[in-house]
Amino acid sequence: MKKILPLTLSLALFVSPIAAQDDGDDDEEKPLVIAYVDLQRVQDEWILFQDALKTLEEETRQKELEVQPRLDEYQQQIIELQKKLDTPLSDEKRAEINAEIEQIYTQASQLRDGAIKALQAREKQELDKLIEKIYAAIDQLGQTTEYDLILDMTALIYGKDTYDITDEIISVLNTAAGAE
Repeated sequence: MKKILPLTLSLALFVSPIAAQDDGDDDEEKPLVIAYVDLQRVQDEWILFQDALKTLEEETRQKELEVQPRLDEYQQQIIELQKKLDTPLSDEKRAEINAEIEQIYTQASQLRDGAIKALQAREKQELDKLIEKIYAAIDQLGQTTEYDLILDMTALIYGKDTYDITDEIISVLNTAAGAE
């Protein structure tokens, strides 16, 4: 099986150009025009993306300021209960205090986890909208130029700089951001 696969691929590569030439079409085949985009650089240099990141960071700080006083209250309650555990108590009372501490830990975790999930959902929603705009700009450029195929740089092993259209995409996006 291992020997058959390379042979099959070789034959397919050999036969494909011949079949393409002998399709009865007299038109000359146009070469495929490929370009690539560094999406990470687009995100790093697109004004709206950077503004969105700053806004999300500010929302995170605001959420932390909102949640922290309640977390501090929980922490203070736990400290007070742990002090009680340092005094002589019956096993039953000790178990009640430990259960109360566990309940407070659970409440604090739920508060923290809820805030984190809300922030992550907000971040995903905002960044997904922006990524859609990036893809729309790439699609628009692809349709209005000679490019047949535009790849993300992360899928690329090698590409000449002349095929890198990242600057064009950044320019289109930043120009559109100035118009918004």
